[in-house]
This record gives sequence, structure tokens and C-alpha cells, in this order.
Amino acid sequence: MLVTQTLLFLKSRADLTHTSLVGAGKAGEPPFDYRRRPEKGHRAANEADVQRDIHQWLQTGPLHNIVQVEATDVGMGRPDVMVRFGPLRYLTEMKQDSDVNSRTNIKSKYLTQEAEYTNTGTPFGQLIVLDLTPKTTSGGTLRIDELTWVASHRPRGATTDRFVLAGIVTGNRMTPSAYSR
Repeated sequence: MLVTQTLLFLKSRADLTHTSLVGAGKAGEPPFDYRRRPEKGHRAANEADVQRDIHQWLQTGPLHNIVQVEATDVGMGRPDVMVRFGPLRYLTEMKQDSDVNSRTNIKSKYLTQEAEYTNTGTPFGQLIVLDLTPKTTSGGTLRIDELTWVASHRPRGATTDRFVLAGIVTGNRMTPSAYSR
């Protein structure tokens, strides 16, 4: 159920027509949408925006009563979102990145941290990265099936693989019509 809800979240956030309600806007202004390229004078998006958004997403769905944010004392850290199914816990870590957001780069920078949270629980976790790389009218963006994958990690000397569902939320987005200019 958690994987399904996470994939639905990632799909919905790839559609710019779904308004993200993270943070209230000023009276008469639309809510802040962390996926869009910020206008001059507006703040840039960050990983806390994604954390708030997925937490709200999970809170309004079938997992509403088993979701926690910033749980403490987990694998000597504090994962961003935790979902408990009885004694089993599944952790999701959020990151933001303005470098090249290739699978190789994300795996080398963030996968070990997410895998470390599974040391005392189920060897499965989730990683969501907010892609803050600059977007240009010549490039376009990746498809949702190119932005999600399952990676494995095994620390040196370990005998158990840890699996991580990795997903990218594309930030600094432009509308499709911007590419025709």
C-alpha cells in the first residue's frame, strides 16, 4: 500500500495541473507550488516542501493513521517520514539536489543514508529527491517511468541487500507551452 501511494504521489506531482497545496499563499494569491520555477523575488523550493507534501498526501489516504514525520532514534537518525504497519516500519527520506539528477548521481549521494535507516527494520525504504536543476526550453523533462526505480544497496561485509524505491519530483518546471517558444 505504501509503494502504491508513493507512486501515485510521484505521478500526481509530475502533472502540473494538480495544484500542490503546500503552504498557504497570501490573500488572493495561489498556494505555493514547489514544482514550478520560482518567479523573481519568490523563494526557491526545498526538500521540506516535498516532505510536507507527501506527508499530507499520505495523511489523506488509506495510511492516514500510521504516518509519522521526523521520527527519532531510527538507525541513529531521524528519517523524514515513517509509516508503521504494526511492528514493521518503512522510512522515506527527502533530499533536494541542483546537480545532475541521474540515477548514478542520486545513488552515489543518497542511497547509503536511506539504506542505513533499515538497519533495525525491514530492508526496504524510499528516497524522494526534489530535482532543482535549471530547466531550459531546449531540454524538456523526463517521464514518470524514467523518474522512479528500485535500487539495491549492500554495505561491505553485509549479507542482506537493502532495497530503496527512488523517485524524483521535478522542480523548476515550466509549462509545456514554454517549450514551443
